[in-house]
Amino acid sequence: PDFLINQNIVLEVYGDYWHCNPNIFPDGPSGRQIKIAERDRIKEAFYKSSGYKLIVLWESEIENSSNLVYLLGDKLAPLIGNNKGIIA
Repeated sequence: PDFLINQNIVLEVYGDYWHCNPNIFPDGPSGRQIKIAERDRIKEAFYKSSGYKLIVLWESEIENSSNLVYLLGDKLAPLIGNNKGIIA
């Protein structure tokens, strides 16, 4: 993983092109993206089967976010049972 948030939450940061962001590439991966997308699926299945919760931050989410802390908080809140978010 790119980051281990705590004992059961993993954070992966994916580039839009190489990891084939489905919001940008709705037809799925092609060319060299195929191998990376398959590797991502294997990693994600491993995390899930090992009891980890996965957060994926996409390159475009980070670039378009005015506040990365709030973006991450919004992604973390549902995983830690805090529906109001973790940022005060």
